[in-house]
Amino acid sequence: MPPAIGYCAGGGKVDPTLILLIATYCQWQMAHSYAIWTVHKTDYCAAGLPVLPLEKTPARITSHILFFLLFGSFLGSQAGLGVFYFSMLIIGTSYWLIAAGAKYRFASSVVTGLALPPRNVHTTVTHHCFLKKLARLPLRLSIGDSQIKLFI
Repeated sequence: MPPAIGYCAGGGKVDPTLILLIATYCQWQMAHSYAIWTVHKTDYCAAGLPVLPLEKTPARITSHILFFLLFGSFLGSQAGLGVFYFSMLIIGTSYWLIAAGAKYRFASSVVTGLALPPRNVHTTVTHHCFLKKLARLPLRLSIGDSQIKLFI
């Protein structure tokens, strides 16, 4: 896990900030991997790779992804990001989900699995740009005895 290795190399110790970094990385990685595994299900089956989401129903996979996303949303409050950041995260993500759902529902071609149509790319780019601008706000991270001012 490169972020944790870099943090330990720079700081030389394991502290609550590192634990928060690892939790953030893991929750993002699991939701992202589940989505990729679902989209490329046939490739994984053809290769004979044992992948956890392939043994679950689509509803179960979706519930796991939502759990990881909700868990990740609450990690921000533990880092001291505050109500404004959390509210903007919810608004931006809700916009993306509504736009993605509308495009998926009205797509002219049938898309297999949970993949979204390629026309959804502009919505994803808008969502990421929105969150990147929001993340440029200064953040005072105080966990335990340490207090760090950083720009994410």
